[in-house]
Amino acid sequence: MVVADECKLQEEPNPFYRWNIKGQTPIVKILSSKKSVSFYGGLSLNDKKEIVHLAPWQNSEETCRFLDELKKKYQNTKKPVLLIWDGASYHKSGMIREWCEDNPGVLELLRFPAYSPDLNPQENVWKALRRNLSEVGHEPDPKSCTNNTSFSSSETNVLSPFSKII
Repeated sequence: MVVADECKLQEEPNPFYRWNIKGQTPIVKILSSKKSVSFYGGLSLNDKKEIVHLAPWQNSEETCRFLDELKKKYQNTKKPVLLIWDGASYHKSGMIREWCEDNPGVLELLRFPAYSPDLNPQENVWKALRRNLSEVGHEPDPKSCTNNTSFSSSETNVLSPFSKII
């Protein structure tokens, strides 16, 4: 069982945390460079490993590339992998249906209920990533994100929505 989601990180200053002289209102100039990087992430609820796909955009074509990575990772499983994700338009596109038809028995797709990111443990992974990047204070480095990252019990409990069933 894999839960999946996408994340877009954009280079921008954090306007919420600033050092300032007491009594003076800080003025924060935001010069948005529009530099961004997108990730597709799949968190296995069985082995708690993360699969990350770096993408220039979030669209049907990149989603198919992510599905190809999942197929490669789980090529030796005998049963289809249950992939649970949200209802993004590119998850329901003709390209995705065609990918599933061309790859029978690889994945079984299931959608989270609409407007329920709190049910998706992958959202907690993205939240932890954003928090760690804001603490470091620099733009995201796509090379620092690796596949097969494991989450230990001492880290943020990214699996909390599923803790009763796994």
